[in-house]
Amino acid sequence: AAASQFPGGQTCHAAFKVGRDGNRISASKLFDSTVGLIVTDEISMLGGEFAVKMDKRLRLVYDPDLPFGGKSLLLSGDFWQLEALMGTPLCKTMYKPGLSEVLTHARDLFRRFRVFFVETQQRAHDCPLTKEEVEKDPEWMDETTILVTSNVDKAALTSCFAKLLATRLLELLYNDKDYPNLFGYFGKGGNSQILDNGNENVEWEVANGTMCKMVSLAWTKPENTEAVLDYLNTISAHAGDVIDLPYAPDYVNVQLVTLQGDVVPATTWPPQNNLETNWILDKTGRKTQKFSIIIPIGLVAHNKEKYTVKLARTLIQKQIEIKYEQVAVELALVMTIWKAQGATLRRVLLYLEGIPGAPKWLFDHIYVGTSRVRLTRLLRCLPPSPGFRKKRLKRATAQSKWVMDIGEDGYWRLHKQSN
Repeated sequence: AAASQFPGGQTCHAAFKVGRDGNRISASKLFDSTVGLIVTDEISMLGGEFAVKMDKRLRLVYDPDLPFGGKSLLLSGDFWQLEALMGTPLCKTMYKPGLSEVLTHARDLFRRFRVFFVETQQRAHDCPLTKEEVEKDPEWMDETTILVTSNVDKAALTSCFAKLLATRLLELLYNDKDYPNLFGYFGKGGNSQILDNGNENVEWEVANGTMCKMVSLAWTKPENTEAVLDYLNTISAHAGDVIDLPYAPDYVNVQLVTLQGDVVPATTWPPQNNLETNWILDKTGRKTQKFSIIIPIGLVAHNKEKYTVKLARTLIQKQIEIKYEQVAVELALVMTIWKAQGATLRRVLLYLEGIPGAPKWLFDHIYVGTSRVRLTRLLRCLPPSPGFRKKRLKRATAQSKWVMDIGEDGYWRLHKQSN
């Protein structure tokens, strides 16, 4: 809609005649012949089929022998932010197996684009307050990494982006001065077995009541700590074009707290989303409430591919539904969004309690939000309850493991699909 407000601006739907047969397009130019650049923002809303339609129609009007008729295209935005208006999200064409002929064409087109990661964000450039928050507040990642990871897909870092992350990853990995027995959430190229709750040698604890840190029960002896450090140092020495991050734990036991620090009862969390199985009984033996709240991290519910978020806004009486497909969210994606959108990320992580103008979560997984929400420092992580049934979190569909590789020149590189 915003594009139509600019002089001569058009939406993609208007410019490319969505819903019409491409063969019926008149020979008249869609754009002035002097225009050589087409800018498409909110790229996540563009489907692969749409990209192919753009290519065919631009070839029909301009040069039939050149991709997009010889016109330059600039795609911008967060590739995972919103659901595609129609068809298959363009980013999925990079790794989804069994593509149709149209989507194979879309993937070939997508690989022709050169990729640039934003290192200076416009909001911070124009707003001194946002700039200060971006530059002076790296600790936000320590509070939020466990809430924006997933064990659904194996995450991947590209070579150019790994360089951008290297300094912070080393800071997160180990700090022998302040936390001699605490390790950051991600080890560069680390093995998931070291940082996996399933091994029963790791538990979640609260560090100073705010930041979530991992404490290994096996590292009480100095020799054990040294062995782990040696192993992590060996792993860190191996850096490739693509660095696989370890799987995240698939659940976390939490307490919800108010701004005053008061614990929110487990009954206030939707019971269907609380995986705790231990109940508090009254004198008659009736189940009144659960001991604690256990919620999964980034897991797709059984037999579901779509989720709905209902937004309750102060100026709009009726609820607005936004549907989207869940994808794995991990550190690389979070850092990308942070570089591109800055301080807004801190306010779109996890919604804990009702406030005017904030979204209400109605599904059983944690995902990056869409509006003003409470900071994750209102979430306390505790050791898992013995009453928790981990098997309830298993996915009904097969896991998809994928990697994206971008060369030093910025272009997509074909990478072997991992089954």
